[in-house]
Amino acid sequence: TAHLSKFQIKNESGYLKASVKLGFSQIKNSGYLGLLIGAGDTKFNEKTNLLIHNNFPNSNSHLLSITKEGELSLRSYGTDSVIYKHKLDENIFYDTSSVDLEINYKSFSNTTLISFRVKNLNNITFKDSILLKNSSIPLGSIALTYSCKKAFISFGWFDNLNITGDVFRNSETTGPILSSFHTVTTDSIFITAQLQPFKIAEEDQFNLILRSSKEERKVHLNFQYDSLAHQIRFRVPTIKNNKKIHYAINYEGNQTRTPFHISGEVMVKPPKKELTVMALNCNGFAFMHEGKFDYNALWYPYEQIEKGFKKFNPDLIVFLGDQFYESRPSMPINTAPFCYLDYIYKWNLFCLQFRSLTVNTPTIILTDDHDIYQGNLWGSNASLAKESSKSKLKKYYQTNYDTWQQDNGGYFMPADFVNMAIQSQTSHLPKPFDKEKSLLTNYYTSYKYGNFDFAIMEDKKYKSAPTQINHPIFNGVPLNDSLTTKQLNNDSLTLLGERQLLFLKQFLSKKSKGIKVILTQSAYASLTTINIESHPLKDQPATLSGKHKLNRDMDTNGWPKNGRDKALNSVGSTPTLFLSGDQHMGSVVELYDTLNNGTHFFTVPSISNTWPRTWFPSDSLNNSPLGIHYDGFGNKMNVIAVANPTNEIHTPQKVNKKSPGFGIIILNKKHKSAQLHAYPLYFDEVEELQEYKGWPVNISLK
Repeated sequence: TAHLSKFQIKNESGYLKASVKLGFSQIKNSGYLGLLIGAGDTKFNEKTNLLIHNNFPNSNSHLLSITKEGELSLRSYGTDSVIYKHKLDENIFYDTSSVDLEINYKSFSNTTLISFRVKNLNNITFKDSILLKNSSIPLGSIALTYSCKKAFISFGWFDNLNITGDVFRNSETTGPILSSFHTVTTDSIFITAQLQPFKIAEEDQFNLILRSSKEERKVHLNFQYDSLAHQIRFRVPTIKNNKKIHYAINYEGNQTRTPFHISGEVMVKPPKKELTVMALNCNGFAFMHEGKFDYNALWYPYEQIEKGFKKFNPDLIVFLGDQFYESRPSMPINTAPFCYLDYIYKWNLFCLQFRSLTVNTPTIILTDDHDIYQGNLWGSNASLAKESSKSKLKKYYQTNYDTWQQDNGGYFMPADFVNMAIQSQTSHLPKPFDKEKSLLTNYYTSYKYGNFDFAIMEDKKYKSAPTQINHPIFNGVPLNDSLTTKQLNNDSLTLLGERQLLFLKQFLSKKSKGIKVILTQSAYASLTTINIESHPLKDQPATLSGKHKLNRDMDTNGWPKNGRDKALNSVGSTPTLFLSGDQHMGSVVELYDTLNNGTHFFTVPSISNTWPRTWFPSDSLNNSPLGIHYDGFGNKMNVIAVANPTNEIHTPQKVNKKSPGFGIIILNKKHKSAQLHAYPLYFDEVEELQEYKGWPVNISLK
């Protein structure tokens, strides 16, 4: 489907007309082209309606479709039943490749007149109408839609879509510019504008206008255009001696009839004494490609996150990875050239979801495995994945070829795809530490915002592959539970890579009167347990029932121990806070280097997840999940707080039982401290703010 965000039907009674020119390719394929009228409902968020594609929501949506053989039909999309069906003249597509398809609704007093009109280039015209009692115009979004038997070949096209009527109310529109991201330093502003997927033509014009509180105005016409990511990027001098400045990114061209712009504010002077950070990760809303779906359990676009943003008014937003999952809302397309637009579709859903947050707030983004279309990532020093004949692989890999590639290290998507994904999410960050050109783009860097220094890591890009332990594994988990921690580690294994380890050492050794924070995809421990009967080849998430055992998950940065020890030894006794994501379950742990120096890690709860994780250790050291424990790789941990999944009832239970939420971190320069908060999505369910048990956690950074 291709939804029109500008048109959301809000009134059941009135007049609606929708028309479109459409045509089929000459390639043999079966299916239909058509219009989806009233996708979703007004009971859902408008952005939720935009997700509806090849599943049947429980609503009154209408699907008007036509096949190449000339079968015209109107179906109730919600009940998958036929309202109207007619076989058109067999010459409707004769000697012509297109028709004009039109539908009209007139609905009053619970009665609806629906009229159809089909006309081809030779003026062969069909008209008909039906009268439906006890009916009304479907509410929700309007979309172009198609379905065909054979994928990845040319099937059809749409043009000249026109929508008119009196059943609409003002809706949040997108336009050619979808969203923006920015960071600001003492002398520069880095702004990225995400465009809809269209190719910039000679007639298309963009500019960036900065305006200060003193009405000083600067216009910038030069920008970098990324045609794969569909972005324009500005790196411009700031207007000094201002607390904040206003910006507008303007567009004129073929994509709109009138000029279009998005605007926001840049805080040129950040807070000096105290900084509030909102930390988010793992935006994994439920699968939607398995038939009927309960949209009430979806919660996209997560209005609760936006409510939390408005409640706590953060000075900085940090996304710690997995901004989306490649299998939501539709299964990933891994084949070029279709994979590029598939990525843009899913990335743009993220941009639409969070654009009200990022437009006025500096934003740091880290990419993780799902952002580059992998379930797990061991980047093997930023290399591409190995290839092999499936027949040569072990049986359990023959039907899981991508898992075999992941376990052997590297990226299995094309290099330009990986670079597109990385650049689309990080191009607004300061220049990377390592400027040397390589096959894959680096973005690890530091960002100083007022008196607060952030190291932005991309640890998994350089991480060793699990197969290097020379013992059978599957999906990063050893198949043999009896392996010792020594057998899971060796001196050749790395985590950060030499250059990134050098960057970390330089960042930590740099003198600063402020507070240092390290942003990483995953914490340096495997704080996770699974049911004792679980096995890597069964692919089962942990449950709350039964006995648990330590999960030796090499996807966590608790492995390789040799590499994580080198990283933590670089930190040593330097007062530092790590913020991480990836593990879905919120936690605060103190982790130790080889000299027993402790460093605090705050793993932020996921925005939403379909794979719950647990921490129910049964070791002999401690009968509580809190306190001193050792993970499955032998890493010493002091567990301070953990937000395990729960059976508590918080609507919608399908989402909230897996402990989703967000993190709020308050950094105080004067007291050299950090106050860590982990809020569930239901934080405002009652008058008193709800927080996960064990939080807030106060950390001294003196």
